[in-house]
Amino acid sequence: MIFTSTTNIGHTRKENQDFLGDLETKNGHVFVVCDGLSGLPNGMLASKTAVNFILDNFSLPFNNPLEYLQLSLEMAHTAIKDADPSLLGTTVVAIYYEAGSIFAAWCGDSRIYHFRDHSIVWMSRDHTVLHD
Repeated sequence: MIFTSTTNIGHTRKENQDFLGDLETKNGHVFVVCDGLSGLPNGMLASKTAVNFILDNFSLPFNNPLEYLQLSLEMAHTAIKDADPSLLGTTVVAIYYEAGSIFAAWCGDSRIYHFRDHSIVWMSRDHTVLHD
């Protein structure tokens, strides 16, 4: 597998609140992308906390990748609240790749795309009022 990562502040923001990371585990590879909610204070803290927590969690053994991804996102939510009691938040996309299978979990409007054979397919569904 070939992968790369980058973030970009764009043209309208003063701070890039994106944070991303990946971890090769004994059985697979996990990738996480978070985008702090710029309308709230400390979006960078929220996104960094979530990525680090999820990656740290994947160093532990697990049986069901999808359930573990979902649990990791829920526990990252708690870690974010513990990091700063004020209002803060982030979107999250987490992918776990193992033996040709991909497991995904996400929250918010950060998206998962599948690039293959020169085409792009949107795989996730935004968790937003607008999308609903």
